[in-house]
Amino acid sequence: MQQSDYELLDFGDARRLERFGPYILDRACPAAQPFRSQRPALWKQATARFVLESQDAEPGGANTNANNAVGERGIWIAPNGEPFQPEPWSVGFPPIRLELKCTPFGHLGVFPEQAPNWRRIAELIGESIAKKKGAEPFRILNLFAYTGGSTLAAAAAGAEVVHLDAAKNVLAWAVRNAELSGLSKIRWIAEDAVRFVRRELKRGERYDAVILDPPSYGHGRRGEVWRLSKDLPGLLRDALALMRPEA
Repeated sequence: MQQSDYELLDFGDARRLERFGPYILDRACPAAQPFRSQRPALWKQATARFVLESQDAEPGGANTNANNAVGERGIWIAPNGEPFQPEPWSVGFPPIRLELKCTPFGHLGVFPEQAPNWRRIAELIGESIAKKKGAEPFRILNLFAYTGGSTLAAAAAGAEVVHLDAAKNVLAWAVRNAELSGLSKIRWIAEDAVRFVRRELKRGERYDAVILDPPSYGHGRRGEVWRLSKDLPGLLRDALALMRPEA
C-alpha cells in the first residue's frame, strides 16, 4: 500500500501539529489538552497556525482555553503574521485522494483519524463481496457522509454506495473527491438523513450495510433540527430495518 500524505507530528496543550502533503499545520485539538508536546522545536516549522479571530493571532502565542476551541470562526496565520489561505490541494489516503482547504472553522475537509475506519470498511466489503460470489451488488448507505472518505473507501472496494449529506456545498466537495480518486457509480443525495431513510423504507429499498457518523447537533435541508440524544435511537431503528436479512 502506498504511504499516506498525512502525518501526525506532535500534539499537546490542546493543539496538534500535522503534515498534510506540502503543509505543516498547527490547529486546535481539545483531546490533547492533558498532554505536553514532545517535540517543541518542530512546531516552529509550521506553515500556518489556526487561531480564533477574537484571540491574539501572533504565531506561537499563548494557548488559552478560548484559543483551543474547535468549530469557532478563526483565521489561518503564516509565520510572518500574514493570513494563510492557499488554493485547495489534495492528499492521498491510498487508495483514495481528498481535496483539502483551510476553512474559517479550523477544519480542512478530512478527519484523518478516520483512516483506520476506511481501511476496515474496505476489508469488510472485500470479505462480504467474496462471500456473495457476484450474486448481486453489495449496497452501502452512507449517512452524514461529509466529504466522502468512507464513501470512497467503500466504492474503491467494489460496493455500490448511496452518499447522503444535507449540505450541498459539502456534497459537491465529496463529488470532487470522487473525481480525484477516479471513482464513479456513486449516487449523490443532498437530503436530511432521517427523512431519506424513512422514504427508503417505504420504497422497500434494502442495503447490505449502513455507515453513519452523525454530529451532536445540525440542520437538514429544509431546516429540520437534528439532536443526537433525541434523534439517534429512531434513526438507528430505521437504519436496521433497511438492512437485508443476511447483512
